Amino acid sequence: MILSLNESWSIAFVVLLLGEYVVEIAEDIYAAVPDLDASAYASFVRQNRDVMRAMRSKATSYWNAYYRRAYPNRKSYPAIAVLNQLDAWAS
Repeated sequence: MILSLNESWSIAFVVLLLGEYVVEIAEDIYAAVPDLDASAYASFVRQNRDVMRAMRSKATSYWNAYYRRAYPNRKSYPAIAVLNQLDAWAS
């Protein structure tokens, strides 16, 4: 339900979840990407570059520690894939 909201607090909440170790959460966010408000998320990314770097670092760390076998290509790890899409929207 939170993925359907486009409030600044809900976007921040969703983005912060991408830095967590629970891959099922990232998979749910990845599945919702087509329905996200690209302009609202892009605005968040542009205004929060430090947060985005931290989430990418955390997601990469969890991928390396726990999910490298399941997702041999780092770009296919759902959290990284979503972060890449958000960066693309913001550029």
